[in-house]
Amino acid sequence: MCEITKTMLSCEDKVQGIANNFRDISKEFQLMGLRHKIHRQLIGAHDIGSRGIKEELVKEHPNLSLVVSTLKDMIRDGYEVFSPELTNEIINY
Repeated sequence: MCEITKTMLSCEDKVQGIANNFRDISKEFQLMGLRHKIHRQLIGAHDIGSRGIKEELVKEHPNLSLVVSTLKDMIRDGYEVFSPELTNEIINY
């Protein structure tokens, strides 16, 4: 393999790594926005399911993937605390 080909392959690998990092960062920002929206709409809710979600959201490092997964299950079971827009965003995450 010639030196130019090796360099090109190395650059492609680095660009792919950068693209993956940007995708991960984008996903984190989306999750942070979703966390804020969920927290804002749960302020007035006082049921047991909401309490568990609130407790997880106020932790220093909450497991947001678990929160979203739990909320998806709750929504499928008929949980109707959230606005239709936020419900769709949670389901489509």
